[in-house]
Amino acid sequence: MEPLTVDADLPPAARHVAHVLQERGPCTQPELVEITAAPESTVDDALLRLGEAGLLEVPQRWADARGHRYELDT
Repeated sequence: MEPLTVDADLPPAARHVAHVLQERGPCTQPELVEITAAPESTVDDALLRLGEAGLLEVPQRWADARGHRYELDT
């Protein structure tokens, strides 16, 4: 797998989450919180920013999206 090229304009947390997803594959939001040791709100923001950058597909929000597995859009 080639190294991920992430836009330098993204915050460090978003770049970190992207690299975790690249190395580990699909993860849920709680898994990303545990792996990164970042607060839930930080991981949520990172996922949102990665989605806005077109690096992953962010699911529509429903009652409880914690079970959704986020994956990089390659």
